[in-house]
This record gives sequence, structure tokens and C-alpha cells, in this order.
Amino acid sequence: MRRRLAKCLGALALLALCGGPAAAQAWPSRPVRLIVPFPPGGASDAVSRLLTAQLSTALGATFVVDNRPGASTMIGAEAAARAAADGYTLLMASTSTMAAVPALYGGRTPYAPLRDFVPVGLVSRAPFFVFVPSEAGASDLAELVRQARAQPGRLSYGSNGSGGSAHLGMELLQRAAGFEMLHVPYRSMVPALTDLVARRLSVVLGDLTSVGGALQSGQLRILAAASPERSPVAPDVPTVAEAIGLTGFDASPWFGVFAPTGVPDEVTLRLNAEMRRYLETGAARTAFGNIGQVPLSSSAVELRRLIEADAARFSALIREQKITVD
Repeated sequence: MRRRLAKCLGALALLALCGGPAAAQAWPSRPVRLIVPFPPGGASDAVSRLLTAQLSTALGATFVVDNRPGASTMIGAEAAARAAADGYTLLMASTSTMAAVPALYGGRTPYAPLRDFVPVGLVSRAPFFVFVPSEAGASDLAELVRQARAQPGRLSYGSNGSGGSAHLGMELLQRAAGFEMLHVPYRSMVPALTDLVARRLSVVLGDLTSVGGALQSGQLRILAAASPERSPVAPDVPTVAEAIGLTGFDASPWFGVFAPTGVPDEVTLRLNAEMRRYLETGAARTAFGNIGQVPLSSSAVELRRLIEADAARFSALIREQKITVD
């Protein structure tokens, strides 16, 4: 009896040792939720739906988008941070979620980017552009800067909320070019663009996905690309550096996937590998280009370093410009 019991215990121990890798390899065995802390219809939503469709096919399980907008992306980020670290809840975060908003709130966010999350990998960059009304707007960026310098605080720019990429990107431009405009925050980019078309605003910094039909119908014009190089989605548009001489200026946000801290390494490594396998293809460049995005890929370490660099950059901006939450 003792010998049989010892054999049974040995067999159970062997099964336990084999069960760990088998369990990790089984991921995903049920639907995976990707929380997007932005409303449907915007750039982050479009990116997320492209990625989840690809991952569903590649990994043989359903990946679903769960939009949780509000509070400068903090609602969705907090929900993801508090989720079980089992690989079945992920977060599509942006520059603002992981770097700008925590800097703006001085550590008072309900999550800590690099404590509550582990980076999985970059997904894309949303090339930002300077948009003005077609009628009565400045003819080029140099003219807009001259107008703003001549009447400090009289011209206005709109954004989709304090601490977002559109807000802090314009603050970066103002600081670098030496002018001052009035910031008008909105709950989303849609009403900001409506007021821009109606000439109640002077300028908006945003991506091509957001402007949609207003640009195609000729109601808006692009003055410059807010990135170091001309964007592949609008190659004829000059950069800010080309337009007014600000070498290396970059205010275009990125998107990346994150998991709650504690998720098994096997899950993040497999997810990163599948993401990179897709994002580095010509098919991805075409698909992302169709929604005004540029696909990116990275290791988890590279994404962590990017967050640290952007957090330092935005912290300095917020401190120097005395930016506060509206």
C-alpha cells in the first residue's frame, strides 16, 4: 500500500510539473478583452479593431474591444489595472494614458503606469497634423505663428480634453515656437472639429482619422505634420521643422498594448511575437495607412524606455508651462 501511494504521489507531482507549461500554452482558451479608454470611432478604436481581428485569427480565440472612455482615459486604465492578471484583459494605451496624464495629475491617477502594467509592445503611431479652417484660416504654419505672436491669447485651439495628446502637443508647439493661444478643451474631438469648421476655433492638432469628411470636403486644410519626418499617410505635407525650422519637433502619439502586472511571461511573449509578426508586414502598412496610422513594433523593454522618456518630457513641459487640470 505504501509503495502504491508513493507511486501515485510521484505521478501527481510529475503531472503538476507538466501542467504549468501546458496551461501557459493553452492561452488563449476563451475570449480576450482589450479595454480601449477612448470612445468608439476614433483612432485608438480603429487601431484596436484592426489588431483584435488579426489576433483572433492568429491565436484562434476571440479578441473583443471594450470601449471605456472618460476622465482623460483614467476610467479604462483603472479597469484594466484592477482586472485579473491572467491574460484575458489587456489595455490599448496611448502616450497620454501612460505618460502625459500621470504627469499632469502629479501621481494622483488611480493607476501607476509601470507599477500596475507590464508593456507588451507598440502597435502604431498616429501622425498628428495642424488643421485650420479652409476659409479665413492661416495660409501656412509660419503665418499662423505670426498671427498668434501678434495677439497672445486671442487665438484659440481645441482638444479632446486636458492632458490628452492634442492638448499637450499644442503646448509643445507653443513653447518651441514662442507663441500663446487659448486652450478650449472638449469631451471629444468631434465637437472641437465642428467648432473649427465653424471658425469658432483657430486651430486643432489631431490625426487624419478624426477629421474624416471635413478634410475631404474641403472644410479644413493641413498646415504641417507634427512629426520629425513627413508622414507616409500625407507625404506632401511639410513637417513643422520644414515649415518654421523647429528641428526634430514631434507631437504625434503612439498606441501600445499592456497587461496587468503579474500576467504570466509566456502570455506577454506570445502576444508580442504575434503582434510583431503582423505589424512588420506590408499588409499591416496598407491597413493602418487606410486609417491614417503608421504600424510600429517593439519589444517590451523598448516600450518601457519610451514611456520613461515621454514621462520626463511631459513632466518638464507641464512644470515649465504651469499646466493644470481644467
